[in-house]
Amino acid sequence: MARNNCLVIGSKGFIGSAIKTRLESLEYNVLDLDIREDLEKPEFYDVEYTSSIVRFLDANIDYIFHFGSPCSVLQFNENPNKMVQNTILGFQNVLKLARLSKAKLIYPSSGNIYGELPTPHSEIAVVKPNNLYGTCKNICEHMAQNENKVVSCGLRIFTGYGPGEEKKGKLASVVYHFLNDMMNDKKPVIWGDGNQERDCVYIDDVVDAAVKAMKTKYSSVCNVGTGITYTYNDIIGEINSVLNKNIEPIYIKKPKNYVDRAVADVTWMRQFLGIRPICLYRGLQKFKEYLETNEN
Repeated sequence: MARNNCLVIGSKGFIGSAIKTRLESLEYNVLDLDIREDLEKPEFYDVEYTSSIVRFLDANIDYIFHFGSPCSVLQFNENPNKMVQNTILGFQNVLKLARLSKAKLIYPSSGNIYGELPTPHSEIAVVKPNNLYGTCKNICEHMAQNENKVVSCGLRIFTGYGPGEEKKGKLASVVYHFLNDMMNDKKPVIWGDGNQERDCVYIDDVVDAAVKAMKTKYSSVCNVGTGITYTYNDIIGEINSVLNKNIEPIYIKKPKNYVDRAVADVTWMRQFLGIRPICLYRGLQKFKEYLETNEN
C-alpha cells in the first residue's frame, strides 16, 4: 500500500506553507498543524505540548515535515528561554510521534550550525555553532540521530528566500529586506562592511529538497544551498541589476558573534537529493515578480 499521509507542522510559515502547497499539488493527503493565536488553548496547536500531537496518533501518518520551530538568531536573542524550550521540547514530542507512527521525519536544521568553520561547509565537519540558535539545531540533530527507531533527514538550510517570506517580517532574510527596500527606492542597511559571505537558496529548491527527502533512503543531515558565495555587497549588486537601479547601501556596525562566512558544500545535496538550484539572479527575478504581483 502506498504511503501517502503527510503531516506538515508549521504549515502557515514561510517554508512549511510552501511544502504543504507542493504536497497537495502532488496529491498527497496533507494534515497540518500550526499555532493559532485566536484559541484559548494553544497547547493543542503548539508542539511544545504533548497534547498537540496526541490527536495524530491514529491518523496513519507516513511522513512528518516539522517546520514549526523557531527559525532565526534574532528570535533566540529576544527570548532565549522560550525559544530553547520550544525548540527542544517540540522536537522531542515530534520524535515521539514519528516513532509511534513509524513515520519518516524531515526537519530543518541550519547553516548556522557550522559557526565560523572554514567554507564551504561540509556535513562531515565537527560543527561549532557560535550562537544559541545553531546550538539548539545541533542538539536536535543529535536527538534525531540517537533515535534509532525513526528514519529522519535534517536539512541544513542556508539563506532561504523567496515568495511567502514577507510573512516573516523582521525575521526574513537579508535578501528579502534588501530587495524590498530597493524596490521602494530605499537604501538597504548592511551590518559591517558588506564582505560577509552567504549562500542564498531559493524557496522552490528548499521545497524540492524536503519533498525528495521523503523518498530517498538517505537518513542523516544534508546541506541545502547553492554552493555559490555571495557577499552582501554582491547581493546589492545583483538586486540593482534586476531592478535596473544603482542604489548604494548604508553600513552600520555589526553585532557580536556574527557569522561572517556561511557557504554550503552541496555535494551530498546533488548526490542524494538530486537538487540543481537556480542562481541568485534568477531567484531575485522570480521574487521581484512575486512581490510586484502581491503588493498590498
